[in-house]
Amino acid sequence: QVNSRAVNHDPDHAKEHWVYLTLPTAMKAGKTYQIDGSVIPGIGTLQLTYDPDRTRSEAVHVNVLGYRPDGPKYAYVYHWAGDLGSVAMDGLEGRQFRLIDQESGKAVFTGPVAFRAPADQVETLQLTDTPNGNFLDAEVWDCDFSAYTTPGTYMVAVDGIGCSFPFRIQADVYREAFWTTCRGLYHNRSGIALTKPYTDFERPAPHNPLLTPGFKGKLVYTTSRWIDWADADGGDKEAAEAGIKGPIDVWGWYQDAGDWDGYFNHLNVPTTLLLAYEMAPKNFSDNELNLPESGNGVPDILDEAAWLPRFCQRLRHELLRKGWGTGGIGLRICGDMFGGDTRADGTTQGSWEDVDRQWVVSGEDPWSTMRYAGVAAHLAHALNLAGVADPEGVDWMTEATEAYAWAAQHVSPAEEETWGDGPFRHARSYAAASLYRMTGDKQYEAQLAHDTRALSTGMALLWDVPYGPWVYCLGGGGVSPGDATLTRHLREIVLADAEQVALTTSAKRALRWGGQWSMPMLIGHQTTPWILEGMIGHALTRDSDPDKARAFRDAVVTTCDYFLGTNALNMTWVTGLGVRHVNEVFHMDAWYNGKDTPHPGIVPYGPWRSDDGMGQGPWDMKWPH
Repeated sequence: QVNSRAVNHDPDHAKEHWVYLTLPTAMKAGKTYQIDGSVIPGIGTLQLTYDPDRTRSEAVHVNVLGYRPDGPKYAYVYHWAGDLGSVAMDGLEGRQFRLIDQESGKAVFTGPVAFRAPADQVETLQLTDTPNGNFLDAEVWDCDFSAYTTPGTYMVAVDGIGCSFPFRIQADVYREAFWTTCRGLYHNRSGIALTKPYTDFERPAPHNPLLTPGFKGKLVYTTSRWIDWADADGGDKEAAEAGIKGPIDVWGWYQDAGDWDGYFNHLNVPTTLLLAYEMAPKNFSDNELNLPESGNGVPDILDEAAWLPRFCQRLRHELLRKGWGTGGIGLRICGDMFGGDTRADGTTQGSWEDVDRQWVVSGEDPWSTMRYAGVAAHLAHALNLAGVADPEGVDWMTEATEAYAWAAQHVSPAEEETWGDGPFRHARSYAAASLYRMTGDKQYEAQLAHDTRALSTGMALLWDVPYGPWVYCLGGGGVSPGDATLTRHLREIVLADAEQVALTTSAKRALRWGGQWSMPMLIGHQTTPWILEGMIGHALTRDSDPDKARAFRDAVVTTCDYFLGTNALNMTWVTGLGVRHVNEVFHMDAWYNGKDTPHPGIVPYGPWRSDDGMGQGPWDMKWPH
C-alpha cells in the first residue's frame, strides 16, 4: 500500500490453508476431543465436543438462506479434501438424516441419505475446464426433505458427519436475495451520490458533469462509433479523437464491474428486471427496496429497470438539442483510451475522484439504438401492467418507435451481414416483439419473423438471442393474438431451449443446477444462476401443462440453491448475503467506502478457466487462482 491505497505491482493473491486430520477411529457423539495444534504456528490446543446435531460440518451443504415450503428441498453431503481427494462417504449407505428444529433442538423429520453421483460424473461439455469435467471432484449424497413444509429455522444433521448451517423454511425466503442484489444495482449507479437514508455505504456522485467536482467538460461526444473501433473494449483513441464534437452534460449509466465505463449490453440489466416483473407482477411493490425513487407509486423493481433507459433517453435528446445527433445513441462510454483509472503515482481511486482524464460517449449506432428501442417498449408494457404512468413524464412508446425507426434506417445491409445473425438481428427482434405487443402493428411482427427465421429447436439461445421470442411468447400487450404459425414456431424453440437449460442440464449435475451445458468457466458461470430460461418455461406452461411448469419451477429453485450455498464453499456468491458470503472482491469503490466490507449485492465473476499464473493482483483476470 501507498498512502493506504492499493498498488498492484508485486505478485499478490489470497491464501487459505485447510488441514485435515485422519483419525484411527470414528469420533463418538457426546465425547470431547483435545487437539494439539502446536505444529502450526499460532495455533495452540483446540477442544471439540462432537455432537452431530450441533457440530457443523463443511461436508453438509444447504441453501444457507433457505427453502420455500412448496418447493424441492435438498441438502447434500460431499467434500473434496485437497490432497486427500474425495472424502469417502460409503459409510452413509442406509443411514438416516435428521431435520433439526433450531429452537427446540429436536428432530422434526427424518429420511434416508441417498447416493446421488460419483466424483467423476461429467457435468459440462467443457471437459478440460475441471477434473473429469466435474465441478466437485467428490462423490455426492443427498438428503431430500421436500415433504416437510412447516415454516421455521432448521439444520440438517447426519450421524458420523455433523450438521449444516441453519436455514429457514419460509414462503418469502428469496426476498432477501432479491433485495440484496437489486440494491447492489443501486450501489453501482453512476452519476448520483449514494447517501443516507438509502445506504450507509455513501459516496459522492461520479462522472456527472453537473455534479462531480472537476468533471465539467470531461465527458465529450464523438461521432466515432464503437462498432467501428479496432478494439471495442479498450477503445480506438485516434478515431475517437477525430470525431469529437464537444462536451455533453449527461449522466446515469451503470458502472461496469471493477471500473466505471458503459456498454450497450448493459441493457440486459433492465431487460432481466422487466421480464421478472411481467412474469409475476404481484410479487413486487413500491417502497420495498429503499431507493431514491421509492414512494413514487411505481414498483421499485421498475424504478431500477428504468435507470439505464433514462440515461439513454437523456443522451438521445441531448444529442438532438446540440444538433450532433439525428435520433440515435451510442452506448460505449469510455475513458480507458485517455488514461487509466489510477493516479499518477499508481494508486487507485474511487470513481468520484476520476476527474483527470477525458471520457467519450461513442457515436450513434444502430445496435445501441435498436437495443434501447426494445427496452423502452418493454418498460412501457411493464408500466401498463402496474397501472402507472412514468413518474418523470417520459413517453416510452414514442422513444421506442423513434429509436426503432432510426436504427432501421441507419443499418446498412453490409453491416447486418458483418455480424451475421449476431447482435443487430437479435436486438431488432426484441424491439420488434416489444413494439408489436404494444401496438399490434403487423410490420413489427413481420420483422420479428424475419429476424428469427434462422432459429430452430435444439439451438442454444445464448446471450440476448431469446429476448424477442420470449417477449412475443409471453404476450400480454392487449393486442390481438399473434400469427398462429409464428407463435407455434417460437414457442417450440423457446420451450425446447428451456428444457435443455433448466431440465436436462440440472438432471445431469449432482447438485441439480441448470444452465448452458456448453458454457465455459468464464464470466460468472460458477457464481451467477443463468436460469431465466426456466422461469420463462414456467410462465409459458403454468396454465397449459402444470406438471411441466412445476418441473421448470423446481429446476429454477435447485439452481438457486447451488448459488446460495449448496456449492462446495457453502456460501452465497453475493457480498453481504447470508451467514457466509464472498467478500474480498475487485470493486474499487468498495475499497474506498470507509468501511471494512464492500457494500452488499456484488456478484463477482469468480473462477476463470485460464489461471496459468498467480497473477499480478486484482487487475489480472487470472487472479481468482
